[in-house]
Amino acid sequence: MKVTCDKCQISFYPMIKEENKQVGKQNITRTFLACPNCGKQYDSYYDNQKTLILKKQIRKALASASVETNETNKERILKGIEKKKKQLKKEERILQTLYNKGE
Repeated sequence: MKVTCDKCQISFYPMIKEENKQVGKQNITRTFLACPNCGKQYDSYYDNQKTLILKKQIRKALASASVETNETNKERILKGIEKKKKQLKKEERILQTLYNKGE
């Protein structure tokens, strides 16, 4: 799948890149794409230990929900997943701010 750069309008096959930065006591990993022509970078997400744990919990809960036959239990699991997704988005916004400040 090709993507098109917003800056130079060149189409390219995306290659995922990662950068790690120590900010305070936590290690933050920035995952992004970069245009090979002009170098414009497109952030995908930011991770630390907490976000990796949340993502793992979400994957496990999704797998559990997919095999759950009791509708009440399935609804409970899905509500828990939504709550964890909101936590994840909040944590990623915080990490992005910290990463960009470099504090």
